[in-house]
Amino acid sequence: MTSLVLDASVCLKWFLPEANEQDVDIAQAIKSRMRDGDIALIQPPVWHSEIAAVLARQLPQLAARFTTELMRIGARIETDPQCMKRAIELSIRCSHHLFDTIYHAIAIEYGLDLVTADEHYYRKARALGSIVLLKDWRWKPQGVAEPHVKYIAKPRRRRPSKKS
Repeated sequence: MTSLVLDASVCLKWFLPEANEQDVDIAQAIKSRMRDGDIALIQPPVWHSEIAAVLARQLPQLAARFTTELMRIGARIETDPQCMKRAIELSIRCSHHLFDTIYHAIAIEYGLDLVTADEHYYRKARALGSIVLLKDWRWKPQGVAEPHVKYIAKPRRRRPSKKS
């Protein structure tokens, strides 16, 4: 089983699959893999509240139902003080809101990937590692080895042309 951290920008795509939302198909594929038991989530305590706040504002009639559905996802809620310390460091270093950096802190502390659709934060934090944009995320089943060295094809030599 692969463990991931998903920020609110990804999880909201499960409930707000509007035409203007990009990469909904990838977010839905992650959710499907979670249902199949291929992916486990490790999330911060603010996870449910952050998503519920957006749902209450954008879909008030469905917010309670969708929040209940979200809470039924068997995510492990991480409360390690070291993760909060790391989140504060990231917030200061990246000049970014703590509610975004807490997801990244968990990913860094546990050697996981944070999957995000927040390109603004991604640009600030990508050099720190453990972060991938939703549009670039690809399923890698656990146990499948990634090549250590990428193969780079050499240009072919042109054969000298025979002139008659």
